[in-house]
Amino acid sequence: MGAKLVPLVAVLTVGTGLCASAQASPSEPLSQLQRSLAPSGFGWFEARPAPSGWKRLAFPSSGAFLSYPSSLESVRHDNASIAVGGRDRSGRIWVYLNVTPKQGDETLADWPAFRLQHDRGETNAVHEDARAYGLTFIGGMGSCVADHYLTRVVVHAYREIACFVQGRTKASVIVAAALVSDWPRAATLLERAVEAYQVT
Repeated sequence: MGAKLVPLVAVLTVGTGLCASAQASPSEPLSQLQRSLAPSGFGWFEARPAPSGWKRLAFPSSGAFLSYPSSLESVRHDNASIAVGGRDRSGRIWVYLNVTPKQGDETLADWPAFRLQHDRGETNAVHEDARAYGLTFIGGMGSCVADHYLTRVVVHAYREIACFVQGRTKASVIVAAALVSDWPRAATLLERAVEAYQVT
């Protein structure tokens, strides 16, 4: 995620050498993915401080604070963002957290559509799972979308929670993503990171 609010598929392209110019046929893998993820809402969300022992990373340019467990470490990102994640034994990023300052004309009212449209510019295999407006974050208000998608060439399925959060003076985006196959073990971690996200 950076100046163009790119989804994890683009980060993986940079970080693992995938070629974004080629395109895999996503129809069958996406069909399987849609069957594996039942639509869900944001009933789990409740803004609250991070668990004891989590690290806290300040991002002054976006007026934000990202909390994350010590099992995650800094991963490659551009100068406009901060990012932490974890890799599996094959080197794939299996879980990922990213914060980016507002870069475009996105708003609380149009965020879910804005995010999905942007993601579809990176991969044609994007499916929305849920959206929410007017969520109370620590220090601000946010709109969120949950979606899943397939990367290109080497097809991997990822799910993300992406939230646009408006503080008193600044707005930013937090993205929490994981491989679909690892979502059951990643969901609680990612949801808690979103709940603990703080803006000023």
